[in-house]
Amino acid sequence: MVHFSDHLYWKESARTSVKGITRTYWRCIFWKRGSDGEVGFKCPGRAVSFSDGIQITAEHNHNGEKARVELKRMQGSLQKQAMESREAPRAIIGKAIQKVAEEARPLIRRSLMGRAIRRRRHEEKLEPANPKNLKELVIPKEFQMRNDELFLKYDGWNGDERILLFSTDKCLDLLSSIPNWGCDGTFDVVPLLFDQLWILYEFLDTESMSRLKCGLEDSKWTYTRDPLQQNGMIVASSLVSMLNACLEEALSTSISSI
Repeated sequence: MVHFSDHLYWKESARTSVKGITRTYWRCIFWKRGSDGEVGFKCPGRAVSFSDGIQITAEHNHNGEKARVELKRMQGSLQKQAMESREAPRAIIGKAIQKVAEEARPLIRRSLMGRAIRRRRHEEKLEPANPKNLKELVIPKEFQMRNDELFLKYDGWNGDERILLFSTDKCLDLLSSIPNWGCDGTFDVVPLLFDQLWILYEFLDTESMSRLKCGLEDSKWTYTRDPLQQNGMIVASSLVSMLNACLEEALSTSISSI
């Protein structure tokens, strides 16, 4: 695909003359359907490219769309980044959007682009496919690590519910030494098949730092073993069961809900 004067073209054919000159023939991406989706409004736009440029040989029946060109350029960049980077799709898309013109941003569908990145990586065997259920979920060793340290600290079951705990040794040591914890659940970045990402923070004066992340299959259940090592405070944004666990195991704890 190429773009010229804010129009996009699909490659139709290429020919090389006896003199070794190659001509590539292009036609508008709307040659089967019009830009508005109407079959009866096919665009006749065509172009031919040489080694030193491109020339329109048949005019379009619609105006050029700079926003559409920007979007296609972004999609190409995403495909490249998907192969070269191990960053999460959300991070790759976020960086790419910053380089897109404002008028093109309303056309961006993050969910579709995220799926395209995951599909591309799966095709190239850069990451495993999404399992159909949690019993089929096998986490490769490279996805359990953070640098050289084991990041997946716990992978187990509570009845029919699977729980994953992620943290570093340093974060766990810091969490156990701080009496004031914060708890928050998020749904925006939760992986498929899980309901919620449950995060434990430590409070340092007016700031908080995340120390433990827990993937929960059921948003009504949370990890309740030894929620406090010493007297202190837990601030929770949801999950009544978390508060109940604190009451049961640390009656002297000050608990507030936000």
